[in-house]
Amino acid sequence: MDTLYRGLKVTFLGEKQFVNYNGTKSSLHDVLCGIPQGSILGPLLFLIYINDLPCALKFTRTILFADDTNLYASHNNLNTLWNEINKDIESLVTWFKANKLSLNTGKTFYMVFSTKCTTHDLNIVINGNNIERKESNEFLDIYLDQNLRWDRHIMHCKAKLTSSIYAMNSAKRFLSSKQLLLLYNSLITSYLNYGLSLWGSAPAAKIHLNKLVVLQKKAMRIIAHAPYNAHTNDLFLRFRLLKLYDIYTKPKWAHTCLRNYIPYPLNHSFVITARIVTCTHTIRVMLEIYRHQC
Repeated sequence: MDTLYRGLKVTFLGEKQFVNYNGTKSSLHDVLCGIPQGSILGPLLFLIYINDLPCALKFTRTILFADDTNLYASHNNLNTLWNEINKDIESLVTWFKANKLSLNTGKTFYMVFSTKCTTHDLNIVINGNNIERKESNEFLDIYLDQNLRWDRHIMHCKAKLTSSIYAMNSAKRFLSSKQLLLLYNSLITSYLNYGLSLWGSAPAAKIHLNKLVVLQKKAMRIIAHAPYNAHTNDLFLRFRLLKLYDIYTKPKWAHTCLRNYIPYPLNHSFVITARIVTCTHTIRVMLEIYRHQC
């Protein structure tokens, strides 16, 4: 620990800074807090620095991802939820001041999640500034909407797939099926797989999922250099790829088999070749999520 401390001390202590404005430079001053921007250890030290933030909160839970922090809470009563959130926001502001950090209220907003349409605003205020309410927002490259319909995210995937298919179609004259398959796996598969267990199960999203199915079939015809109206069932088997609905349903079926939830007469119909231990979480509808960025 002494060696680590001395290394950090030599690296970050003793730094000087000055201001250059229109060719006029100020005198040098010591850097009393913070680290140089772009340093290799910067992200790690920042994570260590904010690691105790959840301990300052009583009613809300946190999702920390790099410099993106999300607070969320749920309650059956909207007024109680509002009181709990505002109490934790006061604690949050105090924590920021104690750690010499600033909260950018311009990039801070909140969302109210419910399966029913709600027009109730929570009137959240931070440092005298009213926080904007949003109906949808991107979270870790997944678009969340307040009613959890997922249509916004599916349309986002549709736009990405359309762009990727255009690139594949332009290059198919120069590439073999094997090379086009590599493009498919790198440009399309990631969008179809990421978060599918969430947005693929929404009843309201079925009509939008069909649009992705059409695009996936179009990509398969491009890979196989097949006509635009060719059937794709044999093409999926030939290239050993799963259809969109199979990508969603087969992992669910595998999970059912691993957990022994299938009827007893079917237990001996399947052989488990590999057992993967996973940590499953029950996802519940949150009534409120509040996010801030520095």
